[in-house]
Parts: sequence; structure tokens; C-alpha cells
Amino acid sequence: MAEKDWNRSLNKWIQHLGPYEISEKDFILKREEMSKKSEPWTDRDVIWSLFNDVVAKTDPSKLQGLYYLMSLFRNEEASDTIVVRRASAESSFAEYKRMGVNEVEVLAAPDSCEACKHLEGRKFTLDQVLVAHPLPCLECTRKLREKDEKPFCRCTYLPVIETGVRVAKLKLGQ
Repeated sequence: MAEKDWNRSLNKWIQHLGPYEISEKDFILKREEMSKKSEPWTDRDVIWSLFNDVVAKTDPSKLQGLYYLMSLFRNEEASDTIVVRRASAESSFAEYKRMGVNEVEVLAAPDSCEACKHLEGRKFTLDQVLVAHPLPCLECTRKLREKDEKPFCRCTYLPVIETGVRVAKLKLGQ
């Protein structure tokens, strides 16, 4: 069994999983389950496994926040966050489509890097973003914390919602 490397960071992640009905008891049970496997593991692997268990049982329309938490966890480990960040965005696109939204706009944080500022306000159809994946910006240079090894793009997509006034003007040719 792996040596116990319990610390404040792990407690933080267990607390983040609380809204998904994961507790310290679930963590301990998952540790016991993983201890029966022959490959090496750490307590952070246990947390990652719990994240994946939650993904499997969460309604797809509610995954965006969970995937974002997973990307923060991976960032803390200096691991690649791109795949998880894309999954976060894609989980919101299904909900957008259900609501009749066909277009998104990029929102960059006020203190974004130049590459992200260049994307600010750009609009894409949902089909375009699923092919091109402009976010997270691969050229982003902004780190969440000074000690982080890798950048963490904080840009996000906002749904473009047509208002009744604008739709009426379009129909009138204005």
C-alpha cells in the first residue's frame, strides 16, 4: 500500500468534491480499493479516481464546473489541463444547444495575456468551436500562481443570445 501522503491540499480537494456527495470516508474507501492493485499510486491518484467516479454519475448538463475543478487539480500537479478544459467547455455546449443557442463569444479576463486579449469578443458557432477549439488558448502565458510551471488560460465562452428586439430588427431588414 502506498505511504499516506495526507495533507491540506488533499483535504481541500475532498471538500471541493463535497457537493458531489464525496466525503473523507469515500476517500478512505477508494484508498483501500486502490491498495489492492499492484501498480503504484499516491493519494492524489485517489482524488483523481474520485473525480472520474463523479464524472461517470453526474448529469452531463452539470459537468462544466466539475471539469473546471479537475483542471485546477491537474494544474496544481503541473499536468496538462487542455483536455479537461475542453471537456468543460463541450459540456456547456450541449446545454446551449438544448436552449437554442448556436453561437458563443470569447470572454477574456481583464488581466489576460496578449494572446487571450486577441481572442476577446470573437464569436464562433458551436460547430466551429468543436472543430477549432480556440479555448483554452494554447498560446496563453498567464499562470494562476507565480509558482505554477504551466500557464492556465482563464478565457471562457459566453452564449450569444439573440434578443427579441434584435431578431425583430433582422426580420425588418434593419
